[in-house]
Amino acid sequence: MEKLLTQNCQDFSEPIFSQNKNMTFQTVQYLSKKPKLPKTLASCVEYLSKINDTEQDLTGINFGFKNVILNDELSNGKVYKIAAELARAIDENSVQKVKNLKNKYSDEKEFLTAKKFLDQKCKEIWNVYDTNTKNLNPPADAMNCLGITNQPRLETILQNSVKYYEKNNNTATSDIIRSVLNNKNMNYTISDIHEYLKTCAQKEKCTYNQKTIGFLIGEHNYNLTMLYDLGVSKTAIKEVFKSLTLKSKVKFLIKNIKFSHRLL
Repeated sequence: MEKLLTQNCQDFSEPIFSQNKNMTFQTVQYLSKKPKLPKTLASCVEYLSKINDTEQDLTGINFGFKNVILNDELSNGKVYKIAAELARAIDENSVQKVKNLKNKYSDEKEFLTAKKFLDQKCKEIWNVYDTNTKNLNPPADAMNCLGITNQPRLETILQNSVKYYEKNNNTATSDIIRSVLNNKNMNYTISDIHEYLKTCAQKEKCTYNQKTIGFLIGEHNYNLTMLYDLGVSKTAIKEVFKSLTLKSKVKFLIKNIKFSHRLL
């Protein structure tokens, strides 16, 4: 039985690979090419469309599987059409065109898939981490109109640091906050960050360490109310206060003059 199966496999495979002797070379050559990242949303859509066409050709020619698409991000023709039209409108930063397309397609189930795809590609093309000194100038108005952004969520940026590294009493969280606020391609403010930290404290019972508290007081003029919002205890504040510079101590006491006697 084993001999029979082996012979049958050979009989089946030999014609396939003899007819497609360059299959391996074509596939490896295609996969080994290092593609350049498209610079516009429209070119991203076109790029993936070409990948789908190539994958169809490779599988179809060699094995006879028609309409097989290995890349499924834009495998649906309707999704491709919506994504392509929206991409062109966003590249032009045309709010009106995006509004028109939303009115036209927003009830279609494929619209959300196309929107999700474009949101992901915005983060790749206008990657805020590529540079923090040069403005990337993304088509922000049109992106906002569609409800997509190249900005990573604060949860993505800060969650692990708040959850794991605050326990080590290191500067990880304050370093990240400083980096976010200094990055010209991020539009987060200290108020946005405060709201995120507040949510973490209330919902996940996160406790902020002395380095983080000192950073917020020293560099962002936090007062007692703001610290209490983050669940910082009076005892923790007193301990941090002792380590502040004289200038920061004076500023903090003036800012909290009604309660300054409690910190001395």
